Amino acid sequence: MGRWLNTYHEKDHCIFKNNVIITNPFKDDKPFYMDAQTFYELFCNTMTFEEAETAWETYATYDSRNVLRDCMGEAAHINPDKKHKPMLFIGGTEDKIIPVSLVHKNAESYTDKTSIADFKEFTGRSHFICCQPGWREVAEYVANWIKQYEKPKYRTSKSLKH
Repeated sequence: MGRWLNTYHEKDHCIFKNNVIITNPFKDDKPFYMDAQTFYELFCNTMTFEEAETAWETYATYDSRNVLRDCMGEAAHINPDKKHKPMLFIGGTEDKIIPVSLVHKNAESYTDKTSIADFKEFTGRSHFICCQPGWREVAEYVANWIKQYEKPKYRTSKSLKH
């Protein structure tokens, strides 16, 4: 127990807290609703409370507890050694729900040598990475990354010219 406590960090606490409040088995299948304060603390921790409250009013919804529960069960099993489509993992250094170190570790777990699993860290970003101020930088990075691996679905006049 002592060793566990010595390695237990604030980020671990946030992951644990978030998972427990969502997956709580005593809540049956009732939807999960996050209040403005928790939304601020976990999602928008790099923003002011006022900005986070506006975001909460705009984006917060009731969420199914079963989505996260299913991620922890047999249905979530993946084989990271199998060939896969290109994947980009993005993470924010201030994310309190999924720490950037975990996102990086997930990207590195894909080991097929013929497949692509890239990782990009965004400094100062929270879990609200795609909607917080500066989101265009993230969107542009992702769009440019996709263009690298994009294959046309149909032959076009451009693809016919050599």
